[in-house]
This record gives sequence, C-alpha cells and structure tokens, in this order.
Amino acid sequence: DFVIQDRLPAQATVALLADWGTGQDSAKRMLASIARYKPDVVIHLGDVYYSGMQCEVQNYFYSIWQAILGIPKVPWGTKLTDLKTGPATFHLPGNHDMYAGGQPYYDVIDMLGQPASYFCLQNEHWQFLAMDTSLHDSNPVTVADATFVEPAEIVWMKDKVNNDGGRKTILLSHHQLFTAFEQIGGGPINAKLLAQVQDILPKLTAWMWGHEHNLVI
Repeated sequence: DFVIQDRLPAQATVALLADWGTGQDSAKRMLASIARYKPDVVIHLGDVYYSGMQCEVQNYFYSIWQAILGIPKVPWGTKLTDLKTGPATFHLPGNHDMYAGGQPYYDVIDMLGQPASYFCLQNEHWQFLAMDTSLHDSNPVTVADATFVEPAEIVWMKDKVNNDGGRKTILLSHHQLFTAFEQIGGGPINAKLLAQVQDILPKLTAWMWGHEHNLVI
C-alpha cells in the first residue's frame, strides 16, 4: 500500500527541494545548507538532468545526496535495508527522470528505501502524499502537453485523503497544477490533472510542486 509510518517523527524537520539533480557546485551548496538544519526527512520533487541516464543519476544525484546527507551507502541497484539511519530521504519522478526510460530512477529509489514512485509518509498528525505525475511525461518533444496520473494511483490517493485518520495532508508532485510562466496543454491550468484531483482539493492543507524552477509561495 506504500504507506510509510515509521520514518516521520512526531517532531520533525522536513526539507523539500526540486529540480536539483544537476551536479553543479550550486546544487552541492544548497544540499549542504539543508544538511546543517539536521532534517529528519529530505524529499526531492524530481528531475535529474538531462535525461535521467544511469551516469547522471549516479554522479548528479546519488553520490552527492549520499555523501552530503550521510545516508547509508549501498551498491548501485541494490535495496537499502537500513531504514533507521537518518535522514529518511525520498525522490519523486520528474519528466527528466523519465526521458531515458526511467530505469535508473527506479534503481535509485530502491537504494533510498523508497517503496515506489508514489507513497504516503505519515505520523500521527500529518501525511505527505507523494504523487507520480511524470509517468506520462517521458517524451521531451511534447513538453507542453498536459500530463496526468494513472487512474489506479488516483484511487489510491483519494483513499488516503478521505481516510486520513484526522491527519492534515500535504500533497507533493513534480508537475504543477497551474502556472503563470508557461503553457500546459495550451493554457495556464493542467485541465487533465485538475479533473482528477478537484474533489479532494478542499481537504488538502498544502500542495507543493517543482518543475518551473521558480520559488513562488
């Protein structure tokens, strides 16, 4: 069911970053700055550039991520079994992670101890609901098209929102629902995605996304 209940402490510092996987010095400095806050959870909202190839995921994401955050190091393509050493780290799929087919993305989330490309991270009072918006955005020629989420995943996600056990929900995704800076399927709103999630929007506390390379709150 991809529900994770033992990696988000009751009193937690959570760091979110997106579009980070460049391997550049500025990316390393950003992650080092995050590490100084000693976060309990670090979540990357997706994109390892430029195509999510194995060499890029190894050199621009995992090697830096592991070294700076101090998570257990595992050989490439093996599963993390030490889920006690912090911080707990997660990596959502971005469109660039899918351009080379996505296999290196799925390999590296095994190495982080992440069960799937979507998941629900819970404690008693909160849940972070991570959504896979990139499975159908794997073609760099159609970047302006509106992406969408697998219908079965939407059913799963709505179950978590509607049966939240009194928790507040923060939805996480790589892609944005609306934009002031580009076109999504010919307009400012992702109409496909909106139709899938509109009925649960009033139940969300927040929705955090990346993709645009703009920090706008």
